[in-house]
Amino acid sequence: MEGFIKSGKGFSFDVETAIKVCRQAGEQYYDYALFLAEKNQQHDWYMRIEIEDVGNYERALNYIARLEFTEAENNLKKYGKALVNELPVATTNLLKQLCTGAWKRFPTERVLKAKPEEFVHIYVQQKSQLLEFLEHMVKAEPDSSSLVYNTLLELYLHREKTEKLEVAGERERRAERALELLKSPNVRFN
Repeated sequence: MEGFIKSGKGFSFDVETAIKVCRQAGEQYYDYALFLAEKNQQHDWYMRIEIEDVGNYERALNYIARLEFTEAENNLKKYGKALVNELPVATTNLLKQLCTGAWKRFPTERVLKAKPEEFVHIYVQQKSQLLEFLEHMVKAEPDSSSLVYNTLLELYLHREKTEKLEVAGERERRAERALELLKSPNVRFN
């Protein structure tokens, strides 16, 4: 089986069918399915197997990090919630690159940036990471959308109201951030 799949010499077969068969055959064939998916740039199949079947989120995130911008953006939109729940810091760091124009996997003349507001929903269970992500975005991209600013302000106020802040001065620091955000002339609120 390995010789057939990995050689690729003299054999003609439908790659998607081969991936499906290997995936359905069970755990011992997942590596073959992943090999075929990666080799043939079947990114959706690769991610589906890695996350849904194997559960190797780190390898899935590393795979996304090697993709070109549009593929990375699409896969983070689709699998971002699972990734941010399993690898919150690493996924957030990857999103920061994607949303600030720092994605340099395949350099182009134009700077490509994803819209951070399209990723807010993936942080449903990771509010502290969402706060970090949005703070980074408004610092790196002051012309961020009103949704980014509104969500950030809401996080400041919500956390102020609902959490017992044990770190000395943290409550005051959050209140100051909220006030600074409200006073900033460049901020766009709805």
